Order: sequence, then C-alpha cells, then structure tokens
Amino acid sequence: MNTLVECECMKGRIRHLSKMSELVVEQSQLRHELEEMTVLVSKKDAEIALLKAQLAKAQTEGQGCNTPEYFLN
Repeated sequence: MNTLVECECMKGRIRHLSKMSELVVEQSQLRHELEEMTVLVSKKDAEIALLKAQLAKAQTEGQGCNTPEYFLN
C-alpha cells in the first residue's frame, strides 16, 4: 500500500513521462516534415535550374529574327 506522498510522486512522474513522450513524438513528426520539405525544396531547386538553363538557351538561340527588337525595327 502506498502513502499519499508516494502516490503523488508516482502521478507526477507519470505526467512528466507522458509529456516527455508527447514531445518526443512531436519532435519525430517535425523531423519527418522537415525531411519532406527538404526533398520538396530540392526538387524545386532542380526545376528552377532546368528552367534557367532553358531560358538561357532560348535567349541565345532567339537572337535572330524572333526577337522583339527585330519586329520593332
């Protein structure tokens, strides 16, 4: 049989451990979200690099009669 003080200490520890468990789970979820976002940003960075390369290519190839300056003169 436990005394009142022992019961309160046990309940306090359980609450403390419960809160710690919640924080560990939340931390794990946040790490997972961060990993997903990092992958998404990497994909977007690769897409931006590809679009920049396509733009640069189009700008260098488009120096002929397809440029707006040609039509304006």
